[in-house]
Amino acid sequence: MFASATRITGLILIPALICEFFSQKSNSKSEPKSKNVKDAFFLCMIGFGFISYLVLNYAVFGDAFAFLEVQREHWFKHLAPPWEGLLGALWSILWREPAGKVLVGGAEVVFGLFGLACIIYAFITKLRPS
Repeated sequence: MFASATRITGLILIPALICEFFSQKSNSKSEPKSKNVKDAFFLCMIGFGFISYLVLNYAVFGDAFAFLEVQREHWFKHLAPPWEGLLGALWSILWREPAGKVLVGGAEVVFGLFGLACIIYAFITKLRPS
């Protein structure tokens, strides 16, 4: 809940935890129904965190999605496919001052490629989908 209330990327937890929920449910058929309801409730908590953030934005700014405009104006961030962000980070290495090259462009490229390598490793070694 706190991950999705503080960062929009916290919503990425939803598909991972849904996969985990169903994989654990299929492994243990004899669980009581109350445990499944409780687990499903905790899955919904992720959405509640994001919804609470939207309500807060609406109460303060009069627009639930005001944070998107703030990110666009101050940090030049907007919703885009992952490759667009990676290419933008590579491009920013060419024009930023030296500290920005490392802290902004370099860090985004390194951790973007690291994330991609982890995904490939997970598929090769057949780790659990979550």
